[in-house]
Amino acid sequence: MQLILYNSESPNNTIGKVLVDPIVYDIDFKDTANILSPMIRLKTKDPIQKNYAYLPEFGRYYFITSISVQGGITSIVLECDVLESFKEDILNSYGLVTRRTGGNEFFDGGYNSEVRKQVSAYYSENKPDYKNEIILVTIK
Repeated sequence: MQLILYNSESPNNTIGKVLVDPIVYDIDFKDTANILSPMIRLKTKDPIQKNYAYLPEFGRYYFITSISVQGGITSIVLECDVLESFKEDILNSYGLVTRRTGGNEFFDGGYNSEVRKQVSAYYSENKPDYKNEIILVTIK
């Protein structure tokens, strides 16, 4: 099985990353491997200074999340890059986005937050002294 390591300066959330400076290693897994986040151990003299990987047998691209060296063995932890691994499926797909008319009454779609608007009126004999402006904030 091959492991190809690259450098990439492309942002993580892009499809079509630019991969440069490939280095190819022949590897064998001694046990079962997690296809989503495999850990690979290599015996190498040169330090590994890469940030991206590809395992052709798995057909997936990976971010290198950590590299550690202990006793001449380099451990590389990978995390699957779903966007790059499945870019053909993503680019060839289509979808229809619609909005319900009777949605969440507390959600204001113009903002990236949830806005809760519940108004309760309480009346009192005491009246504040104000001139055409009032700010009242309460927390329950």
